[in-house]
Amino acid sequence: MNPVKIIILFLSMAFLSIYLDKLGFFKYLATKAAMMFKKNQKALFLSLFILISALTVFTSNDIIILTFTPFICYFCKNTKINPIPYLIGEFFAANTLSMTLLIGNPTNIYIASNVGITFIEYFNKMFLIGLATAILLCLLLLLVFRKSLSEELTDVHEESKIESKFLLTMGLIHLLGCTFIMAIANYIDIEMYLVSLIAACSLLIITTIYLLVKKEKNNVVSSSLKELPFPFIPFLISMVVLISALSKTNYISELSNILLKSNSPITYGVSSLLLGNLLNNIPTS
Repeated sequence: MNPVKIIILFLSMAFLSIYLDKLGFFKYLATKAAMMFKKNQKALFLSLFILISALTVFTSNDIIILTFTPFICYFCKNTKINPIPYLIGEFFAANTLSMTLLIGNPTNIYIASNVGITFIEYFNKMFLIGLATAILLCLLLLLVFRKSLSEELTDVHEESKIESKFLLTMGLIHLLGCTFIMAIANYIDIEMYLVSLIAACSLLIITTIYLLVKKEKNNVVSSSLKELPFPFIPFLISMVVLISALSKTNYISELSNILLKSNSPITYGVSSLLLGNLLNNIPTS
């Protein structure tokens, strides 16, 4: 188990996502969805749920939540509607659909890397599960918040523009290309962390050269680098050290023996559910 590879993979994918956010891509999509369904809160809620779900699949739940939470708060304040349904919907969509691809959550990356699950193997098993769970949760949220979502909202005057179409195109090409190559990484014998690192470095170099040639003052690179989730590094390394130390004792083997007595997916699911809420999904994993 190499935590350095996980850190490189996670930070590289985070850079690709934050880069698009700094260019206004996510806010632009959310604004278009809000403008399209501005008179119908249920349709607006559904469109944002689908949008966040789709983006989470190809990026990361952490990045999506950090990106959309300020927008939802700002939007709801200006339209004078209750932000709670949209925030809860955002959290549910991001955390649920992050199950569908291996790169959607650091936990996925950690477990899959540790036991040798490939990108395609993970996708084949988890896509329908994540999709079915998301659909069910969306319907339940619409039911729970039906009263709040029945209210009309005021006209939306929010506008969002893309700062640079060229840079946006480069960002999308690198993100989609990186995701595709990682999907076939096992067949071309290349590790996923190298794919994401090369994509992030390539985008950084191309953007820097473009801005220098055009003599444009755009801080997309520096601002993206500044907002990378660097606290994830000591957190993950610390957890790896603690778990490695714990593995030297008999506690891990004793816990394993308890779980093996039933040898049931339900046992592992319930125990993970309890520990994940008591601790955190990464230490639990």
